[in-house]
Amino acid sequence: MSNHHKIIVVTGASGFIGGHIVRLLLDRGYRVRGVVRDLSHTNAAKLAFLRGLPRTNTPDGHDPLELVAADLQAGQYAQLLQGAHALIHTATPFVYAAADPQKEIVDPAVNGTVDAIQGALAAGVRRVVVTSSGGSVFSFPPPSPGYVYTEKDWNTWSTLTNNPYFLSKRLAEQAAWRLWDQHRDRLDLVVVNPSFVVGPPQSASLNASLETVVNYLLGRAKKATPGRLPFVDVRDVALAHVIAMEQDAAIGHRVFCASETRPWRDLAIKLKELFPEYPNVEDLDVDTGIETQMDTSLLQGLGLSEFISFDEMLKDTVEQMIKLGVVENLKQTNE
Repeated sequence: MSNHHKIIVVTGASGFIGGHIVRLLLDRGYRVRGVVRDLSHTNAAKLAFLRGLPRTNTPDGHDPLELVAADLQAGQYAQLLQGAHALIHTATPFVYAAADPQKEIVDPAVNGTVDAIQGALAAGVRRVVVTSSGGSVFSFPPPSPGYVYTEKDWNTWSTLTNNPYFLSKRLAEQAAWRLWDQHRDRLDLVVVNPSFVVGPPQSASLNASLETVVNYLLGRAKKATPGRLPFVDVRDVALAHVIAMEQDAAIGHRVFCASETRPWRDLAIKLKELFPEYPNVEDLDVDTGIETQMDTSLLQGLGLSEFISFDEMLKDTVEQMIKLGVVENLKQTNE
């Protein structure tokens, strides 16, 4: 069945993950209503990649991509979701530290997720896919060496004073599941939990994970970070969201999305191997941490059988940042 009549609403459409979801949906023939904060000329550079995404007009001659400005207050969802087939909610505050973490990090994340789902319920949109995080799942230290995190696991260590961002992801996700418990008769909820997301950006606006890669590449980070974690390519994360939206087998599940678990120092080693012309991190004498995994069997069963490799992910990431001029601009600020 053709997808051209199905409108998918994507919040956070100009973001790192959201932008790749929009691209993939257009590739699959969907109509996309991308929600962004600002459509004014002051935000033109950040939106240019969205407006330039390849796409084919619908059979009735319409552009399949509609961009809408909204700050995602509860009362806005009725209009945003009009005629929609599904909602993919990726928008969330990406703030690691704040003077008032409850007010600036936790409350916006929880309230934003609740407002989105309640808006979908009010609009009669059944399928809702929410972007959460591995931060909602992991505990530090892990329960045991070789531990495999499953859908039953929750982050128990984050607090308002200890990584409030991860706390916000857990509380927002738990709020989503409470709503699902109350409205299973008219809500088909799926949550996607990606691990540490890297991959080629579509604009020169970098998020924290891509800034980490640049800091390693340019030697801004003098010492590799201790420990290890699962990496995943943003293109696989986008595919996980679309699969979760399309397949009924995903309903009621946390879809874990992670590729290879690697020590942080492997990031430095591989970047130096791939891009020896850059200074990179010099001090690699760090504790590589305890090996853990995320159980991705559900996602593999849904159709994502092979993840983009760690090497390909890093190569494509840096090459795209070089192409966009990001690396050279940041390199000049170092000099």
